[in-house]
Amino acid sequence: MRELEKARGRLAALIREDAAVYGRLVAAQRRGGTALRQARLAAIRCPLKICRETAGAMKLLRGLLKKTGPYLGADVRAGQALLKGALRSAAEMAAINLRGGGLGKAGDQLQAELERLERHE
Repeated sequence: MRELEKARGRLAALIREDAAVYGRLVAAQRRGGTALRQARLAAIRCPLKICRETAGAMKLLRGLLKKTGPYLGADVRAGQALLKGALRSAAEMAAINLRGGGLGKAGDQLQAELERLERHE
């Protein structure tokens, strides 16, 4: 349970980071060029961090599910469903910012990571 609390805290911080990254992306869209490329990369990396953290929390819940009875197990499964939705949502945000290409090797690496995370959803 302690590890789940830590994961919750990390996810909350990442959500705040994602909002700040989005603000920088909007500002960079006006400037274009290198600033836009860097902002797009950040707008991909942050949701991928959310995906990784969410996947880790889902793994913790899978372990917890093995130790619970049917009533608490229902709560754990509800948590898994919520985390799956969070992972899917963050993956979509990363995918949106990957569209259009033009990010070179960094974009290719981020696309490959996104695909790996989506397979383990």
